[in-house]
Amino acid sequence: MDTTNTTVVTRTIREVFAMPSDAQVEIRPQAHPLVPRNNPHFTFAKESLRKLLMWVAGALAEPGLWVSGPTGAGKSSLIEQFSSRLNIPVFRVPCTGRTTLDDLLGGMQISQARGMHWVDGPIIAAMRIGGVLLLDEWDLVSPSESTGLNTILDGAPVLIKSTGEYVVAHPDFRVAATGNTFGWSDASHAGYRAVQKQNLASLDRFASLSVTYLDEATEIVVLTKTVPDVAPIAEQMVQIANKVRGDFISGVGTEKLSNVISTRGLIRWARATVAFSAVAALDTSFVAAIEGLRFALLDKWPKHEAEAVLTAYEAITGTKVRR
Repeated sequence: MDTTNTTVVTRTIREVFAMPSDAQVEIRPQAHPLVPRNNPHFTFAKESLRKLLMWVAGALAEPGLWVSGPTGAGKSSLIEQFSSRLNIPVFRVPCTGRTTLDDLLGGMQISQARGMHWVDGPIIAAMRIGGVLLLDEWDLVSPSESTGLNTILDGAPVLIKSTGEYVVAHPDFRVAATGNTFGWSDASHAGYRAVQKQNLASLDRFASLSVTYLDEATEIVVLTKTVPDVAPIAEQMVQIANKVRGDFISGVGTEKLSNVISTRGLIRWARATVAFSAVAALDTSFVAAIEGLRFALLDKWPKHEAEAVLTAYEAITGTKVRR
């Protein structure tokens, strides 16, 4: 981490990430407005944390990291929570098939106060201050556009054509791209058909980190810490989520699950369950966990997928669901 004109703050990994290590990590002394909000219940996998620490410390001498994993596995949350603990600003960009490099670089705008002037996009803004450029779903972007990032990943200055300025990246500038694949596409899975196969030269400029869902025991702990009132049924909730995830990952074709229960969705379900429990006494056939599940997740899912989840609920809890 570059320490020019700053006071270095160091803490142990044990203090910052609640991991059993007394190795020191550097923390930026002042929080930037784009430093993500800290989620104290977020849990880091040891292997993922090790790779992230090497990446941010510049051990690879390259800024790019591709984070891949199934939908809802927490790819972006991993980058954000890691950055949050080190006070690193994150410039997060939701990418689509229509995202262009020019969109990310910035453009000319007009205002009464300044007239026609250049406004930095997320790439340039992150380069200037040494932030993390987080490109969500980067494998949705056309390879004709994503290859434009190659020279930036090589460390070359960026020319702003409208102003003639060359922007040199801050030494702490990093690029994290997330995707459901490592850029190779996966047309066999109904949920990933918009993914585009990326150019090999682009992929070669990224280190790689694969993430998956939390293990059952860890997710139960996260769920009960976040929503303590669901502790008595937390294990069954996580088991239902894992059943859905297994069906989603193994699914082929449109008749299989195209939705998944992420940890975020699981927490939403838990909160909805607690809220519904307050009115459960109004109806003796009312089951708060089921109504919470429908409200938080299933009401927006295709009917056959919602039915599959309710069937799993019945099998795991032994509770008959009112259709």
